[in-house]
Amino acid sequence: MWTRAEQIELAMTFGPPLTAPGVQFSYSDTGYVVIGELIENITGLPLATAVRTLLDFDRLGLTRTFWEKVEPAPEGLARAGQYFGDLPVARIEPSADLFGGGGLVSTTEDLVRFLRALLRGGLFAYPETLAAGLMTPAVSIGDASHIHSALLRSKVIGGRPCWSHGGFWGVQVVHFADADVTLALSYNQVKCDAQTSGEIGRDGLVDRLARITLTGRSG
Repeated sequence: MWTRAEQIELAMTFGPPLTAPGVQFSYSDTGYVVIGELIENITGLPLATAVRTLLDFDRLGLTRTFWEKVEPAPEGLARAGQYFGDLPVARIEPSADLFGGGGLVSTTEDLVRFLRALLRGGLFAYPETLAAGLMTPAVSIGDASHIHSALLRSKVIGGRPCWSHGGFWGVQVVHFADADVTLALSYNQVKCDAQTSGEIGRDGLVDRLARITLTGRSG
């Protein structure tokens, strides 16, 4: 069982700085763990309660989204199995990824509902907040396709620009602003042979799904 402080300490001990501050961007789950700590200190609320309250899950209709371990699962909601290769992991101790880098359990329907509210102006009180959240750094460490704003990643999927976010456990949600179309994909096995193929893996599947949805053609 992990604590937030232990995870931050682990990163500080075994993860040397990549660059000086402000030089380059690199996506960091640990950064979101630190943000979780800031949210709790500023609001005086547990992270799950603060997120649910500040984002107003009830108003958004996120009835099937909850924070693992610290909130009860919605009644009647059966959780799908999750596998790392052939290893079932849905019942591992969730504090391994609970404090801001992860922790939420949801459905594809709720993911679509949330992303549409976010990008169509239905979440933040001020448009400037969304604009700031979508500011994308010019220089990234490693693959340029991994450049990420504070909220989402700008990508080209199905031959069209979109905002996207993916999770380690086989989920990706994308929004095509020009077509006002939002798609979510989820599968429950990662690190399997099928995932190594761009044609069959998550990126290949969402690309094909986007092409079919937006153009009616799979190629």
